[in-house]
Amino acid sequence: MIPFFVGYALIVWWQACRWRRTLRGFVTVAVGVAGLMLVNWAHIQLGEWSRSIDPEGQGFYISVLQAIMYPYTALVGGLGVFIACMPVPERPGNCARCGYELGGLSRPVRTCPECGAHAEPDADGPSYRPSGQPRTNFTGSDVTPRA
Repeated sequence: MIPFFVGYALIVWWQACRWRRTLRGFVTVAVGVAGLMLVNWAHIQLGEWSRSIDPEGQGFYISVLQAIMYPYTALVGGLGVFIACMPVPERPGNCARCGYELGGLSRPVRTCPECGAHAEPDADGPSYRPSGQPRTNFTGSDVTPRA
């Protein structure tokens, strides 16, 4: 039973992370929480049903499961919303629209091959140097000395 709950939470959180800051990410979290609320409701109905058919009126003791499920539902939903609200990291050299890596393409392209958005990748990949120029000599600095 435990692997189901761990796996369920990880699936909801992974989907929320995959579609961060989009409606699809928030809908994934909402559907995940709705599924857990359905399980909570089923526990309540099972308890009432078992009490109604038991001649002594005791039925199944599932209050422990409910005490565990309510915080679990809050944890999955709260952390899922937090993950869905996180910003999408911007990577230099990737398409700004879909995130497709453009730096490894053999020829310069004007459009992203994945989504078709206008994109211009750097010829040598992203530049992390202050001057922005490709480095041909590795013995010195790329910053010009002050006079």
